[in-house]
This record gives sequence, structure tokens and C-alpha cells, in this order.
Amino acid sequence: MNDPKSIVVGDSIIDNFQVYTVSGVIEQTNNKGQAEVVVHYAPKTNPNLICSTPLKNFQEASLRKLMDKNELKSLIKDLAIKADDEVWVDNNAKNGKEILYLNNPTKTAKLLKNLWQKKKNNVVNYLKSDQEMFDTAMNHLVDEICLVCDDSKIKSKEMVMKALDKN
Repeated sequence: MNDPKSIVVGDSIIDNFQVYTVSGVIEQTNNKGQAEVVVHYAPKTNPNLICSTPLKNFQEASLRKLMDKNELKSLIKDLAIKADDEVWVDNNAKNGKEILYLNNPTKTAKLLKNLWQKKKNNVVNYLKSDQEMFDTAMNHLVDEICLVCDDSKIKSKEMVMKALDKN
């Protein structure tokens, strides 16, 4: 994804569940006397709550910049490409949740695509938990697409479903 070193004030960053606005990128001295870059950010829903994380810990904290439009185009294009015949057979809730917690839209899209194939191919063992995981993955992608494209959730979901239907 994006290079975290390119984070500047005003950027939007995202974790598994929430979008934040960067309010400061400051070089500070940590408790070991070493200089490190700390990013200050606030949830878009509560700009008075300021959070901060050292830049070097972004990956561990599952924080990243939003996709850019080129990354989004690539992701939608990948969703539209017919997947291999292999369907991710071990679609259990634990594995799906682990993929969603990675906060990686490419992996989330792959999970979504595999669940879509499983559903479309009328696989007998398409469970309620598969549908719930599909809905969660869809919501993760749609929410980010809304922000990247400045579009409605309905249009963003239509974009994803149109790509999936090409499979």
C-alpha cells in the first residue's frame, strides 16, 4: 500500500474500524532518548479526541493511509478477473476475521471474491457465517471506496457488485 513516511497533516488514515484525520506529524524524543516520528490523529467522528502513534508502529497498529484512486482501480479490476477454480475452501470465521483484521483491502477483496464464488456456485456448505463474513468484508471495502471516491455507499457497493458479477 502507501508509504507511511508520506503521511502529512490533513491525510486520512484508517484502522480496522475507523477513519482518522492526521492533525500532526512531529519528531519527538522517546523515553530511551531516541528521536522518532509520532503521528497525531483524531477520529473523523470525534475530532476532539487526539490519538498518537509512533510512525514505526503503524503496521503493528493496523494503521495505514487510505487507498488512492489508482490502487482502487487496480483492486476493482482484480475483483472483476475470474478467479482460479480453487475456492478458498477453509472459509471459517476465524480465518476470515483474521483477514479482515489485517486491514489490507487487497486481501479483503480476495476474501470477498472467494466468498462470492462460493455463493454463486451454490456450494452446499455456504453457511450463515459465510454470508455474515461476506457482508462485513463488503462493508469494509465499501466504506473505504466511499471515502476515496467521495461517493455514496450505494454507488460504491454497486461498483463492487458489478466487478464481482463479471466473475
